[in-house]
Amino acid sequence: MKFLKAKAMFLSAALVLTAAPIGSVYGAGEGIDQDVIESTVENAIDMSQGTKSKEATEDWAPPVIDNSPWAEKEVYDARVYGLVTYDLAKEVRGEISRADAAEAGVRLYERLTGDKIGGKLEDPFTDTDDRNVLKAYKLGIIKGVGKSKFNPDANVTRQDLAVIMYNSIWRSNPALAKGDMTSNFSDWGDVSGYAQPSMKYMLSNGIVKGKTETILDPKSNISKQETLIVAKRIYELMNESYDKTAKGLFYRVSDGKKDIYLLGSIHLGTENAYPISKKIRETFKDVENIAVEVNILEEAQLTDYIMSKATYPEGQSLKDDISPALYEEISKLLEEHKVLSIEDIEGYKPWYINMVLPMLVGLEDLEDTGIGEDIDYDNMTPEEIEELENLPYQYTPGIDKYFLEKAEQNSVDIVEIEGASYQIDMLSGMSKSTQEEILRTTVSQLVTGVDDQVTLDTMIAYWRAGDYASFESIIEMSMDSMPEEYNQALWHNRNREMANKVEEYLSDSDEDYFVVVGAGHLVGETSVVKELESKGYKVEAIR
Repeated sequence: MKFLKAKAMFLSAALVLTAAPIGSVYGAGEGIDQDVIESTVENAIDMSQGTKSKEATEDWAPPVIDNSPWAEKEVYDARVYGLVTYDLAKEVRGEISRADAAEAGVRLYERLTGDKIGGKLEDPFTDTDDRNVLKAYKLGIIKGVGKSKFNPDANVTRQDLAVIMYNSIWRSNPALAKGDMTSNFSDWGDVSGYAQPSMKYMLSNGIVKGKTETILDPKSNISKQETLIVAKRIYELMNESYDKTAKGLFYRVSDGKKDIYLLGSIHLGTENAYPISKKIRETFKDVENIAVEVNILEEAQLTDYIMSKATYPEGQSLKDDISPALYEEISKLLEEHKVLSIEDIEGYKPWYINMVLPMLVGLEDLEDTGIGEDIDYDNMTPEEIEELENLPYQYTPGIDKYFLEKAEQNSVDIVEIEGASYQIDMLSGMSKSTQEEILRTTVSQLVTGVDDQVTLDTMIAYWRAGDYASFESIIEMSMDSMPEEYNQALWHNRNREMANKVEEYLSDSDEDYFVVVGAGHLVGETSVVKELESKGYKVEAIR
């Protein structure tokens, strides 16, 4: 029983609580926040197997990214885009070295192309065998300083970083490495001849800016955080040029006098959701309010309420509410995966067990990847140490969480459309027969090994491409497999209420709103979009 009382476990049920069985696409793509799943797994391993010694892993604790306040928004995006490694995250305000700049260039190239540079690498330098330097050299991103030297610890100037990053662009796609401008900087003459084409490209595309409107200061040293910001701007520009940004399901709602923007979210964190299209990002910059189903940044406050709904009163248990056959199936499933026994979870109700069971049986597979294993730092080879330091320090929030955190950065007001208590009440208030039917579907799919990942990947691909019709077909397929009570509560009723909320926001003449709800609520015959159209509002898909 105490296992499921782990904070992360019940928070996993709290975050956008509309999680369905594993076989329901809505449950997979519109449910639990990825970030919290990861913490759930870590806490679950500790609690079920005993907390492991962390002495050997302390050296590999994620570094704190202590960026300057002015850099916060863009460094955050650089991390979401996977451009930050553990090495680059350390002492991020400090000046960047040539070796770390090479690493930043390689990481940018790998994210732009999807290629990993590996294998045996030529080492022409006598003063470094850093694999990132050798990768950058192989790609033609960097050169030595002469006499077989690289000078890895030397600082990097603004103009030299422009050259390194320009080379990363060139190597990823030469056709896009174009850009020129007439410089108005009074110190343009200080830019070395070899760096002028790269610097012109960076300036013409808004990637690098002057220290002031008239001063470029090309030979001053540049910091890690500035480097990450340059990489972030390039990554956005290249993805826009490739037409590879995520378009999502994005609508403009108008009453003829005022517009409100409506974005369909994928609640599950996935790197394929980023970068989000420039249209969406630019629209969000100017809003005063963001409206979401649940403000998941305040999930810690929900603990007591969730557990009051999820747990049985004394004298009752899971066995009382489900068939003996289903109870036995769950028991065997847990025994097979060697995580918990049925006795550990029988104090929790079916709707809650349904949400956490896929994570519980997934712990075994996650353990096989080395999560929770001690790292023997003293006996690692230099190559192994370097690989750890080069791990991406990536953060992949769900779309709603991304915009909530952006809202906090921009001091945008956060408004809840429903609130977590509404969603908890909805799930816990379903009939015993519906709760059991949904749980039975989940158990059946876990027993037979049905893998929803292909369906989830397809759904995300449709969302990323802005393919409204195909996304709708997946949601309809999901609804066809679910009980009518579930569909009525999860979809139809909520869609009407969400549409009513949007109507309220339209009537608020003094404020504008950016509304983020699960993408499944914006498609189908009873969708928020259809409801608003039936009320006479103009709803336009922004593609």
